[in-house]
Amino acid sequence: MSKLPGHTEPIIPEDKLRYCLDPLHEKGRDKARVFRSALGIGLEEMAQLERMLREGVSEHAALRRGTFRDGTERWMVEWVVTGRLGPLRFISAWSVDGSSGRPRLVSCYLKKVRA
Repeated sequence: MSKLPGHTEPIIPEDKLRYCLDPLHEKGRDKARVFRSALGIGLEEMAQLERMLREGVSEHAALRRGTFRDGTERWMVEWVVTGRLGPLRFISAWSVDGSSGRPRLVSCYLKKVRA
């Protein structure tokens, strides 16, 4: 497997981080609850989530999930992190615009590692 294209310069919008960590966010509050309970990170640790994402895409293989008509590619990068209750799959979704070649965070979430 290969690395995420442009993995050295990912675009991680602050609003995506807030979506994942803000317990008052209308749509993201459930993700925020999971990040807080599983990893102990909340809105105050936004920089920690950003660092985890940057390290994750730099160190782990990426899988291309498809290409849209406009040439934008969808990619997924997944790795295992140690949470409060054991190992978790950290899954991040990215779009790579053909013009810039830089990946932009679409979403990220946690899942239990299947035994």
